[in-house]
Parts: sequence; C-alpha cells; structure tokens
Amino acid sequence: MIFIRLVDGGKNDDNRFAIAFRDVPNDKWSLFSNANELPQKLYNDEDPINQNDNDDDPDSMNNSMSLFYNILPILLTLFFTMIYV
Repeated sequence: MIFIRLVDGGKNDDNRFAIAFRDVPNDKWSLFSNANELPQKLYNDEDPINQNDNDDDPDSMNNSMSLFYNILPILLTLFFTMIYV
C-alpha cells in the first residue's frame, strides 16, 4: 500500500495523482493529510514476509536488503514523478 501525505502549499492536484498512479489500482494507494488518518496497523502479522524475521539470521538481513533494493527504484520513480509531473 502506498500512502502519500498531502502538504499545505504542495501540488495536491487530483489529476496529478491520477496520472502518476494510472497503472496502479486505486486500492493500492491513498492520500492523507494527518498521520492520524493512517491505519493503526500497516501490515498483517500473518504475512509470510514477516514470519521469518530474525535479527540473528544473516539470510534475514540479506532478504531485507534485497527487498530494500527492489523497492528503491520504485520509490525514486514515484518521488521524481511527483516532483516533475
């Protein structure tokens, strides 16, 4: 799920978000102004990604880093899309 914070004075045009997320289903992203609007729980405890988390396990760290590097290009693309679109 993608949560985008609307800031005062920002480019909060609905059309801008529609264009930026045209290929992303509407139920996968949401806008918010205040952190109180975010869900209290952002993940499911039953999620298999979180079941094997173990700080002592080196493979767990590698999986976390792999996930980070897989998500990073998406986040950067969204960031630059938001700025320049």
